[in-house]
This record gives sequence, C-alpha cells and structure tokens, in this order.
Amino acid sequence: MKYLILMTSPEGVWEGLSESEQQDVIARHNAFTAKLRAEGRYVTSYRAHDEARSVRKDAAGNVTTTSEPFTGAQERVGGFYVIEAESLDEATRWGEVSRFTAGTNEVRPLYD
Repeated sequence: MKYLILMTSPEGVWEGLSESEQQDVIARHNAFTAKLRAEGRYVTSYRAHDEARSVRKDAAGNVTTTSEPFTGAQERVGGFYVIEAESLDEATRWGEVSRFTAGTNEVRPLYD
C-alpha cells in the first residue's frame, strides 16, 4: 500500500539553520531516499517552495483565495514522500526516521 509522509516545520526553522546545517539535512534526505530505493519502498518525493496559495470553499459555495499556505497555520509544508509499506505502523517508522529538523511528519495511507 502507498503512504504519504507529509513534512512540515514551524516557520523559520529552515532559515534558522546555517548553510552547512542545511546541506547536512539535504544529505540526510538523499541518504533516506537511497535507503527507500534500495528496499523497493520509494515511489516519489518533492521539496515544496515556500510560496503557496490556499483556495477555500465554504458550505455556501463562496470561494476565497489567499496568498499564503494554510491560513493561520503555525507550520509550513516543506515537502513529501510517497512510499510503499506493508502497514501504517511500518510507514510510521519510516516517518520517524525521516524527521531531520524540528517539525512534524504526518503519515497517511493513500487510496489507489
């Protein structure tokens, strides 16, 4: 089954890292991706830009668009992985070992 690992961090975490710390995090992501590939678990992954827009539709059908991610959210989406795992527990373990900075990894099963 496929699982989404959605990676978020509090605003400013990435910017608060030195250039060498940022390079270390990138290297750790590369190693994590290589491990997923080696085990046949990797499906895809992307790093997200900071720029985002949120489009919301309320129950009355009114649509609003804001030029910011998740209005009022304390955390920003940094990227995601889609992996293959046998269970939510296994996918969660992958989510645990892929947390390289302060923040949250949300793990969700995906419908095929």
